[in-house]
Amino acid sequence: MYEKRRYLAFPEIRTRPIDFAFKKSEHGSMKLSEWRKEQGLSLEALADKLSKSKGHLSAVENDGYATARLALDIEKLTDGKVDAASLNPEIRDARRAAA
Repeated sequence: MYEKRRYLAFPEIRTRPIDFAFKKSEHGSMKLSEWRKEQGLSLEALADKLSKSKGHLSAVENDGYATARLALDIEKLTDGKVDAASLNPEIRDARRAAA
């Protein structure tokens, strides 16, 4: 079971497992876009706080995936309201194994 994702090159063959499409209810945390809007931050202002480009954070919001380092930085910035495990499957798996 795979979910189609938008990719610039070869969109018909690039797929991603459905479990990467995280939802708020799965992890009990907010989506990054929800937190950002609640705080009244623009995407550009959030990008500045995280030292990333606006385009990079737009991709994180749309795909629901971030590198482990960025996911942890987001979790710290949001005081845990956006859980790093909801943005990165490696962190999710490590936390499940430690529990």
